[in-house]
Amino acid sequence: MINELAQPKVDVKDGQINFKNVDQFKSDFEQIIQRNNNFIVTDETLTGSKKARAELRNAAKESAAWRSKIKAELLKPFEDVAEIAISFEKKAKSAADAIDSDVKVFDEAEKQKRLDGLKTYVDARAKELGIETITEFNDKHLIKGNFNGTKPKQKFIDEFIEPELSRLVSEKELKIANAAAVKNYAESKGFDPEATFIH
Repeated sequence: MINELAQPKVDVKDGQINFKNVDQFKSDFEQIIQRNNNFIVTDETLTGSKKARAELRNAAKESAAWRSKIKAELLKPFEDVAEIAISFEKKAKSAADAIDSDVKVFDEAEKQKRLDGLKTYVDARAKELGIETITEFNDKHLIKGNFNGTKPKQKFIDEFIEPELSRLVSEKELKIANAAAVKNYAESKGFDPEATFIH
């Protein structure tokens, strides 16, 4: 005997979704499974086995079809709104990407202005100190917080630029001192310090 599978009924009240007949649905399904579970297939039971298989498959199909139908019905209002939301999300992302591209171009131009301002300062200081200028700067040096407009802030100069310039001054003084020491040594030994020696 084939059971009718009682489908749960959907009840929507005050924005709440409830299902009725769930206990009957479970009971019907359990009866179908118990009746057809562990069916032993023999020559005598082959016809009954096929009927049992069909009943189990039909119950599963019927349940899946009901579940899909109810899910689609319940989600329909959401799907409509979701489509609208997705459409606007794409438009918003596209607009943000366009702005992002412009922001990057603007940021690069501003960074270049800061670099030019930093080079102007460093070149002037290097000239004052009689040393070669600093030619390489990394992106950390060029952050907006290190500048007033395009002019480097004093704190940035004191912490990063002046120590590097001092190092270059020390290097130059050391080279001069070493050259003088070599010259004095060469003269003391009677060599011409300006001559080129082949070893």
